Amino acid sequence: MPMIGLGTWQAPKGECGAAIISAVEAGYRHLDCAAAYGNEAEIGEAIAGLISRGVVKREDLFITSKLWVHKARPEDAGAALTKTLSDLRTSYVDLYLIHWPFSLAEGTPFPPTPESVIVYSPENYSALWKTLELEVDAGRVKALGCSNMSVTKMEALAPTTRHPICANQVECHPSLPQNELLAWCKSNGVALVAYSPLGSPGRPPRWVKDDNSRPLEAPAVLRAASSLGMTPAQILIRFQYQRGVIAIPKSANPARILDNLKAVAEGADLSDTIMDELKNLEVPDGRGRIITGYPGVVSGRVQTWQELWT
Repeated sequence: MPMIGLGTWQAPKGECGAAIISAVEAGYRHLDCAAAYGNEAEIGEAIAGLISRGVVKREDLFITSKLWVHKARPEDAGAALTKTLSDLRTSYVDLYLIHWPFSLAEGTPFPPTPESVIVYSPENYSALWKTLELEVDAGRVKALGCSNMSVTKMEALAPTTRHPICANQVECHPSLPQNELLAWCKSNGVALVAYSPLGSPGRPPRWVKDDNSRPLEAPAVLRAASSLGMTPAQILIRFQYQRGVIAIPKSANPARILDNLKAVAEGADLSDTIMDELKNLEVPDGRGRIITGYPGVVSGRVQTWQELWT
């Protein structure tokens, strides 16, 4: 898996395909997709065009997709993957993630209410995983992974798997560095993938909290960018790269897409001093988290977001 990919969450319809084309032409080979983003058909059209023009071959690309909560049951997963493969115009995905550790009945609105949630349990999650392992056997999925999973949940899943957990995709940036999860992943051969590595500057206003720091605006980030002749976004991406974390920043701007790639391909190493300064941006008690989750998705009762992520 390339250490940087193009994120496609919140990529507007009509712009997403152009962003994919710009990214691949610039040198990206890792594309992060999901059925829930509602743009996989547009992405598939862009990929097909790139392949037909000889820009890349399918085997040159590393494509990730995710199983959404409305299909996160053993009886529905196969059809959901078939739809994703059809939309992306490919016979396989390189990595398939279970998007959240809970599921919803078909047609349930999102975000969910507590009573609409089919609650997480290690047994339910493991049963879903075993179904997806059959897709690996069939060649429609090359590797399996998780998303939004804690150390506790990963530890429960790992002993039950036949095909290993290859990745866990979570929110990760200096305000929420995920140190404990990163250490567990490294010791267990799991790739940690950072979504919102720039602190999700395009997040909806309802997600902006008074106690939520903004990594792109942090003085330590701005100082590092100025001293190294890099952009603040490049500093944040390079921070993850040097920690061994894969970053998937989202942009539809061709110049920013290229700049983000350069952070990995050409970027200057951050000194130990800069790395330590960025590590000190962590907001205590997980309060730097932007995507806090939804009440009731673990136990079926309204709970704090701190409880959700344990």
